[in-house]
Amino acid sequence: ELLSKLTELREALIAAGAPPEASQSGTALLDWLAAKGITAEVKFSVRMLMFGQSAAAAAGIEDLVGMDEDERADAIHEAGGDILKALTREVRAHCAQEHQANWKYIVDGVACEESSIPTHVKADAKRGTYHAGTGFELIHYDENHKGMRLDDFTKLESCKLAKLKKHHVAVLRLYTTSSFRELNGPLRNEMKPHPLALTVYYLCEAIKKLRVVRAKVDAQEQEYLYPPGTFLQFEKEETDADGRRIITIRPTMP
Repeated sequence: ELLSKLTELREALIAAGAPPEASQSGTALLDWLAAKGITAEVKFSVRMLMFGQSAAAAAGIEDLVGMDEDERADAIHEAGGDILKALTREVRAHCAQEHQANWKYIVDGVACEESSIPTHVKADAKRGTYHAGTGFELIHYDENHKGMRLDDFTKLESCKLAKLKKHHVAVLRLYTTSSFRELNGPLRNEMKPHPLALTVYYLCEAIKKLRVVRAKVDAQEQEYLYPPGTFLQFEKEETDADGRRIITIRPTMP
């Protein structure tokens, strides 16, 4: 059945005037569509994978964004010592209206509240597209977070486990919006200083902090390494209060 569908698709493309290779290569198909004036952002298409220099990795995020510890401290000092305010100043100074609106929604808005949702998101909903995806409706935006403010997100169990502050949560949420390009682009182009150097710094810090969540959750599912030749014998199986299966085994020597 799949082969039949692929054959139908190939015949449909050729009937529409596409070259034969358009049915075999995603790049050829995109090129043909572009020639027809049809373009689309392909978020997950990889044409080149570029690895950075080991020296850059060793130097860390401060070197990558072109902002050292003193410069970061100065930016925060100018905002009265408030990191969230310093980030807001940075976004306002270097971002277009779309990204300022994303930030305002995250910092000051109420999730899923129509008056808080950025205008460009509402326009995307009318077109049915978002982040190059299709079938987007306004009810999908910030789904399952209705009524939540930044403080509420910070109080989530995962955020408490990772010891995330409000500014960490804010930059993580910003990265899930259309503003991700504003963070990725300058890094890929090795722009220094990065226009949103402070934002990227705290995004990196937040991601590292989140690693502890998986580690702490997995702590209840301990793994043991036993000497070679050890047999593991099934002992019992039960279900805990949360519905999780717990299988108990014990090591026995032959």
